[in-house]
Amino acid sequence: MRQQIFNHFFFKVIFFIALFVGFSLNIFGQTAKDVISFCDAKNYDCLIEGFSKIIRLNQNDYETLVKRGDAYFAKEECDNAFLDYSKATQINPQYAEAYYKRGKVFSFKYNADAALVDYNKAIEFDPNHAEAYNARGHIYSLRANYDKALQNFNKAIELNPEHYKFYYYRASVFFDQNNYTSAIKDLNKAIEINPNYVTLYSNLGASYNNVKNYAQATKAYNKAIDLYTKIIKFYPDAADAYAGRGLVHSNKKEYAQATSDYNKAIELDPELTIVYTYLGNNYYREKNYGQAIYFYSKSIELFSDSAENYKLRARAYDAIGNKANAEIDRKKYTELSEKP
Repeated sequence: MRQQIFNHFFFKVIFFIALFVGFSLNIFGQTAKDVISFCDAKNYDCLIEGFSKIIRLNQNDYETLVKRGDAYFAKEECDNAFLDYSKATQINPQYAEAYYKRGKVFSFKYNADAALVDYNKAIEFDPNHAEAYNARGHIYSLRANYDKALQNFNKAIELNPEHYKFYYYRASVFFDQNNYTSAIKDLNKAIEINPNYVTLYSNLGASYNNVKNYAQATKAYNKAIDLYTKIIKFYPDAADAYAGRGLVHSNKKEYAQATSDYNKAIELDPELTIVYTYLGNNYYREKNYGQAIYFYSKSIELFSDSAENYKLRARAYDAIGNKANAEIDRKKYTELSEKP
């Protein structure tokens, strides 16, 4: 009798658990696509919950693992994203998207060597992965290996000629090579595709300024400042927007406004590496070489693979007559630019 009562109770518990799981899953749907349809695109907690329910039913669903990793990454929960992308590569060792996404996590954490390994894997398993070529090109550009950077950006554009960021990144290489005419062409193409991406106008202004087309430079700078200010109005914690607006002010030689924006960006995000480089450039222009070296060093401390920072710091060391340190930094610049 007791055994019958126990069995009855046990089956009721199992029934209600199954009912709850089924009901819970049905809220989101049966597939990752259903979850995406149910949740708002930026409701990452909702997406994570929905994807997790699907994964619990099929732990080998590597595609949904990557989608959950994307939601974690959007929340800057990099460790969880890394675990999901890594699990996906274990389930399907030839799934290019998982390597590409894990490479983005490494890039975000300033681990360029590990990111490059994963981007190479993504391209090995999917030779038509345009985003992976673009990401790999970006690492080469940071290392001042401009030939390899251009090869990768060119391939990305060949595969997807309608992606504005591919032109933006290639324009950055042209700019660093003093090829301002090609930079202007690429930036205008990117603006044609996406007229609301504010950084394009900032870089376009700098490019026009370097070919002494000051009217077009002013027009582009003013457009950038207007867009950045609107972003800051709606997103007052957007450190990137303060950094971007500061750079425009700096390019317009409005150094006080630039420094104010840079300091606000650092207050909001102390690990926003590029801002320390921008501050170093400001102090260098003001011939305050000690402060310039300090900020270049801070940028290098956060991201040691940026060749440009060593080049800039070498210039500042030269300005104070410290030839020994300048030579060390120039060697490091060369080492990074020749890194495979």
